[in-house]
Amino acid sequence: MDLNSILGLSTSIISIAVTVILGIQVYTLLTIDKRVQKTIQEEREKYKEDNAQLAEKLKKFTIAVQRFTSGNIYLSNEEYCDAFGVFCLAAIDANKLGEAELTSSSLEQAIRLFDYNKNFNKSDIGMKYADEIKEEMIGIPDKKAIAIYNFLSDPSAELPHSPTSVLS
Repeated sequence: MDLNSILGLSTSIISIAVTVILGIQVYTLLTIDKRVQKTIQEEREKYKEDNAQLAEKLKKFTIAVQRFTSGNIYLSNEEYCDAFGVFCLAAIDANKLGEAELTSSSLEQAIRLFDYNKNFNKSDIGMKYADEIKEEMIGIPDKKAIAIYNFLSDPSAELPHSPTSVLS
């Protein structure tokens, strides 16, 4: 083989290699749009689920805050049994969401109403939710929840501590 043949063969191999590389580049450009769209769709699905979970948590938090607010409205109307009930329900909802501050505030408001709630089980909220409130108080890691549980277990019993000592 002479030099011209070697140069011709080398040029042919390089030309074929460049053509293959250009072909790969063209194919990549043509298929990249599909891969980008697929990636975008996967991310949308991922965030769609996260957004749904956040929306559900926000909805539950809003209900807890509404119950707390309702308790204050019942207080202003001197409807102490109903106020006690909705404060307890707000504490339960807030505890399930991990909202410690709202849980504590709701329990504190409920405890301040002990003296007014000897007939809680006879109120509308008491008749409807007393068992649920009592059962859910067990799951709240706060001494105020235990005091409420004990109060609901036997409202006629003397309270071992005054409501203000439970809050301390």
